[in-house]
Amino acid sequence: MGFYSTYMGGLEAYIYNEDGRTEEKEYRVSLMKKVWSTPKNESDTKEKAWAFMQKIFARKTFEDVCDIQEIEEAEAEGNKKSANAARLTALYNMIGYGITGFCPELVNNRDELDAKIREYVICLQ
Repeated sequence: MGFYSTYMGGLEAYIYNEDGRTEEKEYRVSLMKKVWSTPKNESDTKEKAWAFMQKIFARKTFEDVCDIQEIEEAEAEGNKKSANAARLTALYNMIGYGITGFCPELVNNRDELDAKIREYVICLQ
């Protein structure tokens, strides 16, 4: 499960969660954690790799995950195509990171995250 696959795993986990299929959701989240826990070199361990990823997740802000600044800049320039491309990419992050519970900022702003997901989906329709 590579970088792209973690996006897809997050989307699958989100869909399973929406369908009430908790066991399948948890399995997908565990696969994502396994990828993020993979040692990057010989001196690394799964525990160190996971601790490093947790630090990264802890630094992610709601605004960054939602690409709010990039979307606002594209819209200010009248570039709807770029704004929508940023929304699509942000949706993968919002859904994938949001369902895992790994990003404290998203966990703490779950209602706002769900509203922003709905907003982006409507914009992309």
